[in-house]
Amino acid sequence: MVIAGSIIGANLLNIEEILKLTSESGIDWIHLDVMDGNFVPNLTLGLDFLRKIRNSTNLPIDLHLMVSKPEDFVNYSLYCDMIDFHIETTNFPFRLIDSFKSVNSSIKVGVAVNPVTDISFIQFLEGFIDNVLIMTVEPGFAGQKFVPNILPKIEKVKNIVSNWSKKPFISVDGGINSENLKLVLEKGANFVVCASYLYQDYSQIKQKVLYLKEIAKNF
Repeated sequence: MVIAGSIIGANLLNIEEILKLTSESGIDWIHLDVMDGNFVPNLTLGLDFLRKIRNSTNLPIDLHLMVSKPEDFVNYSLYCDMIDFHIETTNFPFRLIDSFKSVNSSIKVGVAVNPVTDISFIQFLEGFIDNVLIMTVEPGFAGQKFVPNILPKIEKVKNIVSNWSKKPFISVDGGINSENLKLVLEKGANFVVCASYLYQDYSQIKQKVLYLKEIAKNF
């Protein structure tokens, strides 16, 4: 299991402290949310901020585009290791994937889905995607409560990709904590994004990461 620390759940007034704590805690990836104030209500980091984060950490970066026009954010793929776009925002996913890879040939590309979006479309993306990001809350705000109704969707993704030669990450994002981690792992998730659970108390980050990984040993 991969643990990604979503720094939107931290105090962004001191980004250097957050990055240092994250790298020292045993967290595997950094997860960054890009919000445009259109697809979701909030606004977050821009390209220059992303570039500075990239230059300040050796951890792999997973960039989640919560934006209405992901084609306008293609250059962001230069400064991350994986970039995820929402399927709800495009009718041309193959073109968009090619656009990301034309800028950064080594980039991993994922597709994100809102809680009520049907997941059946991923059967057509075999060989093209490296991640399926399943939202277990509606995107746009940190600190929301996990929606258990989404658990069957995780299992459905696992079943669809089970015979793929190149299996993508099955990621979950939204309200993940020690109480519901077992539920998502049982359904097939292998990449979890944690925000508020990890960053609400900086002194507990390392301990919580160890606890999550201990739970994951049984899967």
